Amino acid sequence: MSHRNTFFFTLAAVLGLLSACSPQPEAPAPETALTAPPELTVTVGNQSCTALRGGWSWTIREGEDQYSSTISDSAHPLDCQEMTPQLTAAESQALLSFPLESDALTAQCWPESSWGDVSAQGEEAAVEGDALTLNPGGWIYEIRASWDRMPDFEGNSSYTVLIRME
Repeated sequence: MSHRNTFFFTLAAVLGLLSACSPQPEAPAPETALTAPPELTVTVGNQSCTALRGGWSWTIREGEDQYSSTISDSAHPLDCQEMTPQLTAAESQALLSFPLESDALTAQCWPESSWGDVSAQGEEAAVEGDALTLNPGGWIYEIRASWDRMPDFEGNSSYTVLIRME
């Protein structure tokens, strides 16, 4: 065999190996591909924002009997004034929406005057389905969501938003 034929066979073999190892187009990722809790969109009237994600924990299945867990801590919601998104509402309810529906939603709130006072007592805020009932005036809302889709994934997260109902 000539050197040229050997070169072409070697080149063909190397190219074949390279193409076998290159990423192939994949089907769209299922919801189990989430590596962290999804974002929360809060809507009042024609305004909406992405709530500030606080502390969270998330566990995903990585194999037959293998799981990976992540825990992320954050500052108290009342210590996050500069980062917390704000909405103004004329309505008495806000719509809470996730790209992946949660299994449980709860909320608590503090009056706007509580910024910086992490010892302030929050009060329960009413959540029915995906609707958060708003208090008159300016309130800091912490929404807690959880997902339980085991054996694929599970987790929980908190989110903060300031809503002023006029």
